Amino acid sequence: MEPSCYRCGAPVEEGALFCKQCGAPQIRVAIEPPPQLVIQPAALDTPPEIRSPQPPSPKLPWAEARQATLLAGLLEALFAFLGFWFIGIPVAAFFSVAFYKRRVIGANVNPGLGARLGLISGAIGFVIFALLGSAAMLLSPTGGGLREEVMKQREQKAAQYPVQAQQALQYLRSAEGWGFLVALSTIFALLAFLLLSTIGGAVAGGVLGRKNRQ
Repeated sequence: MEPSCYRCGAPVEEGALFCKQCGAPQIRVAIEPPPQLVIQPAALDTPPEIRSPQPPSPKLPWAEARQATLLAGLLEALFAFLGFWFIGIPVAAFFSVAFYKRRVIGANVNPGLGARLGLISGAIGFVIFALLGSAAMLLSPTGGGLREEVMKQREQKAAQYPVQAQQALQYLRSAEGWGFLVALSTIFALLAFLLLSTIGGAVAGGVLGRKNRQ
């Protein structure tokens, strides 16, 4: 197709710079539209979570721990049977950690591990104490009259107090009152063993663990 002038429409030769009819320039410059800039949201790089390494808690070799806590529990029961509750039980629990450290060469002890050893020795000590107390009551000549002996002691103390103490003593003379007294004494003994032995074991773990770090 022959090119024509864009202004007047007259035919124009190929390569002509101007139109012969109207003199309009015939140079056309094609202007391309500018490229569109597409903005994409930048990916948010979340830094990896950094966690401080935690020292692993020392594992408890149950074979060695069982022997150490059994021996300490026996000492706790003997001390309690002799009446040295608040001194003998923590001291025996202290020895449970010492026995464990002696059996496990290079053992890394701390208050947490010592408290666990003391708690176990306290539970064992309570069981041994209960067995020893039952055996002593059965073998004692006055074992069957334990209730009467306790009631006599209560009556002597209750005589110094008002009428309310006398009423409480009458309740303890009944079967329900005696059972309540036995159950309350057992719970008290159990809590005493567990609490005192845990404290003694924790103190031992701190003391003996500090010697390892020195």
